[in-house]
Amino acid sequence: PGVFERLATRFSDENVNPPAPNDYLGDVILHVGEDKIYCHKLILSLTSDVFDKMFTRDFKEKKSCEVFIEDLGLQTIKSLLTFMYTDTIPDDIITVELLEASNKYEVMRLRSVCEEKLSKSLNRENVAEIWYTAYLHNMKELEQSAFAFMTLNWMELHHDGKIKELAKTYPNLPMTIAALLSEFAKFD
Repeated sequence: PGVFERLATRFSDENVNPPAPNDYLGDVILHVGEDKIYCHKLILSLTSDVFDKMFTRDFKEKKSCEVFIEDLGLQTIKSLLTFMYTDTIPDDIITVELLEASNKYEVMRLRSVCEEKLSKSLNRENVAEIWYTAYLHNMKELEQSAFAFMTLNWMELHHDGKIKELAKTYPNLPMTIAALLSEFAKFD
C-alpha cells in the first residue's frame, strides 16, 4: 500500500484505551473524559491549525504530549480523528457535534463537508439546532440555508417549541423570517 493508505490505518478503535500503548509511533495522548486516545502529533498538526499551534508553540501540550478534551464526547472525537487520518467521513456520522468539533479545532475541510451535508439534510426536527450552531459559529452559508428552510416551512415550524425558544432568545430570527416571507409574497 501507498503512504496515504498506510497512514489511514494508523488510527482505529485500537488506539482508544489500549491495554498497553501500541507501537504505532504515537506521540500524543488525547484524554476524552476517562478515555485515552493515542495519536500522532504530525497528523493532528497537518490537519488542524489548533493542534499545530499546541504542538509548535510554547503551550503545555507541546511539552506534556497530552491534550485534555472535556467538552466533546468520545464518538465525536473518534469521528474527527477518522477524518484527520483518512480525509473521508461517512455521511451517516456527520452531526452538529462533529461540525462544532471541526470548527473548534479548525479542521476546515471537515467543517466544509459537515456544513454541506447538514445543509442538505435540514428537516423540521433538526433545523433549530443547525441554525443555532451556524449562528453561534458564524457559519453564514449554513445559517442562510436554515433560514430558507424555516421560511419555506414556517406554517408548521412557528408552533415548534425549539423554534419558539430560539425566537425568544434571538428576536432577529422571526424578524428575518418575516422579511423573507414578505419578499416571497411579492412574487406570488
